Amino acid sequence: MQFPLYTPVRGAYYRGQDALDVLLRVADNPDSAEWTIIPEPSNPHDPNAVQVHLNGQHIGYIGREWAGQVSEALRSGIQLFARLDHWLNEQTPVLEIQEKGDVGT
Repeated sequence: MQFPLYTPVRGAYYRGQDALDVLLRVADNPDSAEWTIIPEPSNPHDPNAVQVHLNGQHIGYIGREWAGQVSEALRSGIQLFARLDHWLNEQTPVLEIQEKGDVGT
């Protein structure tokens, strides 16, 4: 498994106005962001799905292209850290995901 990896958060638009409002607040104040990634093995569309939470609110998912790798790492006990890398557009943050021990290196 190779970290760090960079992935857009998918589906924020479908999470509703509350998710979009959280994104807009973070866009105005990026230091207020607390990103959390949570595996969702019961997801009927993808057992490797990984939720993205921003300040405690589910706002979307890790892109399918990286979800398997992230889900496998989490299942194997690797602690991962997510932080904002940049914005693809006003509704799509791109996260940097890395192993917790590698943060700041």
